[in-house]
Amino acid sequence: MDKFALSSGLIGLAFGLLGLALLVFAVVRTWKKKMRLNSLVQSVFLFLLFSAVGAACVFLSLFVQTFHRLTYEERLGTVAAVGEQGVMDVRFEDAASKQRHVFELKGDQWMVEGYILRWKPFLRFLGAGLYYKVTRFSGRWEDPAKPQASHYQLAQEPGYWKFMMKHAGKKLPLVDAVYGIGAFQYPSERPYDLLINDTGFIIKPR
Repeated sequence: MDKFALSSGLIGLAFGLLGLALLVFAVVRTWKKKMRLNSLVQSVFLFLLFSAVGAACVFLSLFVQTFHRLTYEERLGTVAAVGEQGVMDVRFEDAASKQRHVFELKGDQWMVEGYILRWKPFLRFLGAGLYYKVTRFSGRWEDPAKPQASHYQLAQEPGYWKFMMKHAGKKLPLVDAVYGIGAFQYPSERPYDLLINDTGFIIKPR
């Protein structure tokens, strides 16, 4: 969970509990005739005030967490692809491992492929991170009649992804969905940032 969202939520909860404690204390003292009625009214007012502040903090926490999950993007690396006449020189710099991959693809466009696992909504709301695997780059022809384009394998296709794709939601009750993802773009003199969010890959010009 986002730190600010967690902090504001805890502060809201603390205000709510403090207001409730003040109210209970005032009611008990009034019941035992140790506090006048006007003091009880003041305690009720303080309870309402603390409750309002607490509720505001909790709603702020929910809003911040929801906004964070909707706009969250994880950077995977940088892709530079240049070429013409169906041949592209591609360079992929992995942001996590700092490894650089240099390869050639045939096609009008380059395409990145992989897998993604989506947790159940309540887990994503609580901050459960993305689980994904980038497996390969492929060339892609705009004309489907052209011969099959080439590809470059970044990593072996893990067998456990096949299991998760077949059993998501059944044997894996905390998993919302597992599926293959891909995104493609034209070669350009300008490099691209490759990112991922809860729905799939994002390709942004730098």
